[in-house]
Amino acid sequence: MSVSALSRWETGQVPVPAAAVSRYEELLALPRDLLVTTARTTLRYLASSALTRPPLPRTGKGLEAAADRAQELVERALSRDLMRGEDWAELTEALCEIDRFALLPVSAWTQMTERLVAEMVISDDVPWMARFEALNRLLNQPRAAQHAIAVCASLARDSSNYAATEVICALDNTAHPDAAARVLAEVSRPSSQRALEGAVMACIRKVDYRHFTAPQVRRLAQAVEDIGPGWDLFGQMQALSSVLYELPGVVPAERGRPSPSATVVRDAGVAHSSSSRPRVHRTPPAGLIAAMPPTELAAVARRILRHVRRGTGPDRTDATLSLLVTEMFCHPVFDVRLHTSLLLAATPYRRPLADAAVAELSRSRIAATVSCALPVLGALRIIGDARHRASVERLALTSGLPRATISAAVHSLGHIDAHPGDDAFFTRALTHYARQWAQRRDPVAATTLSGLVYAMGRAGRTDLLRDVRDRAEHPLTARQAAAWWLNLSIHTRASSLT
Repeated sequence: MSVSALSRWETGQVPVPAAAVSRYEELLALPRDLLVTTARTTLRYLASSALTRPPLPRTGKGLEAAADRAQELVERALSRDLMRGEDWAELTEALCEIDRFALLPVSAWTQMTERLVAEMVISDDVPWMARFEALNRLLNQPRAAQHAIAVCASLARDSSNYAATEVICALDNTAHPDAAARVLAEVSRPSSQRALEGAVMACIRKVDYRHFTAPQVRRLAQAVEDIGPGWDLFGQMQALSSVLYELPGVVPAERGRPSPSATVVRDAGVAHSSSSRPRVHRTPPAGLIAAMPPTELAAVARRILRHVRRGTGPDRTDATLSLLVTEMFCHPVFDVRLHTSLLLAATPYRRPLADAAVAELSRSRIAATVSCALPVLGALRIIGDARHRASVERLALTSGLPRATISAAVHSLGHIDAHPGDDAFFTRALTHYARQWAQRRDPVAATTLSGLVYAMGRAGRTDLLRDVRDRAEHPLTARQAAAWWLNLSIHTRASSLT
């Protein structure tokens, strides 16, 4: 490979072939598809050129062979056979490129998407990224989009689905009008707290992409005001309000930055096709400056960065690393923090970053400050491993911490080294939060119990899931969530691990 070709890849002048990235994985002895799936996920989020694969043949025997292979994968996806992440990638790319698959019946599109999304919400790391990108292809495939959107919206409305945030937020990248309508409906009339969280996150990007019509922007502005500032667990409502003000047609009615309903909306929503390249905020727009994190969180990021640099040598002054670490903890938009975490998780910095993040959470002041604890716990969901699980378990059972911190810690345990885990922790946590629910009918305790169910489901603890499902004293949402996990088929669970 010539030096000039490498230079053009590194500067973004030409897309990088996926085969070249795979070769880097081999040379660096990395897990298969770690760099490929990470690159695809982050490039798609940035609306940049994706990694290139050899194009499918357009005519002749090559096309027939590709179509036969795709047909085989369709049949596997509709059966109880194992489907790996790379199988979903191959299948969805073929469905988007081979015309004959536009004639698949509605039931086939729906069934395939239901299985894909079910596997996605219970997978993690590379298997999750592969399925998330497969879903995004379907969401932007003209024939599949309507059915994929309907599946995501249906799961978001299901109170037993703890992953409602993830599936409704996935609609942020498609310009299909059904997606805009479904997301707006969840903001206006949320099915659950978690569905509302995901819908607000999706709206930040959909507003920026001009996916909403002008009447929909008016409805969204009104809904944001109706929800009010009291609910804003991840700081995303403020971020959404700020992005709304960046629209050319959204003009503050008074001086300063009033609430969204005090605005005049003129042709703010101009939907564009999914093939266009919308702007993406790597640096927050002017309106998001006010939503930037407090000084304390910025100090956390600086301490973590110093720790990592000490471990990589005293002369380390990598500006890119500094930017990524700052974004992972401090960017006001949750999705930017998520995708930056995915990038850093694919680097040698993953372990020292996670070690330093856990050390920050051991500071009582940081754990007690929601605006600091939540971004750090969110990053640990991606970069944490078995060495960090015990520290997060302690947080989940520490009395006196803000309930938002405890809830976030419990949710993180569904991702940090999700294995059968410590019986003592699960038993103690279930007893503790079930008692809180029984005594006060505390909705936060109910949400935390659903988070524990998610962690037990990801760990494969069917024994504990049955216990939750069958105990009438547990809140209905937790019992329904446990039943959802227990109803998952064996082939879905097995596939999600690959």
